[in-house]
Amino acid sequence: MSPSDLRRQREDQIALGALGLFRDKGYHATSIREIAAASRMSMGGLYEYIDTKQDVLSLVYRHLIEGVQPDVDPSADLAETLVALMQGTAEHAAEVQLIYRETASLDPAHRIQLAESERQQVAALQDVIERGVAAGTLDVGDPELAAHVLVFLTAFYPLRRWLLRQRQDLGPDELAKAVADLIIGGIGAR
Repeated sequence: MSPSDLRRQREDQIALGALGLFRDKGYHATSIREIAAASRMSMGGLYEYIDTKQDVLSLVYRHLIEGVQPDVDPSADLAETLVALMQGTAEHAAEVQLIYRETASLDPAHRIQLAESERQQVAALQDVIERGVAAGTLDVGDPELAAHVLVFLTAFYPLRRWLLRQRQDLGPDELAKAVADLIIGGIGAR
């Protein structure tokens, strides 16, 4: 295993160990010692990969963003892409809530890293939208803005599941399809 592969494996190990703690206790209530134990590492071993607790939160974010982004068929249309993205966020609902809840805990340098990951998500969705505009299947004046709104909307289920749980007819898959249909079909009377 190459040194970079080993580093990545250890960083993912730290992220997974911390993730459960952050979900259950919150970022601020979790100690570095607890993170080391949950990651099955010594304190010294942990500090080979991080300098601060914010580094751990940044590793958790990177791990989550990569895990939430599904492998979307590059030829997929917007509806298929939205359903896949919403299903990915639904599978990681608690983690998506963590991202929205704890982003303010990051210092500016770590927020810049997170913003870059978010920009990559937006750019991928913007590409899908622009292909739809070019094909004449979508009418979007500002594909970048639309992509920002839609990326945020893919977090709809994780952020609203506390209330949507009472809707027995809307599991995560049904909700993803219904939201994609709403977006593609619009809500205006025809």
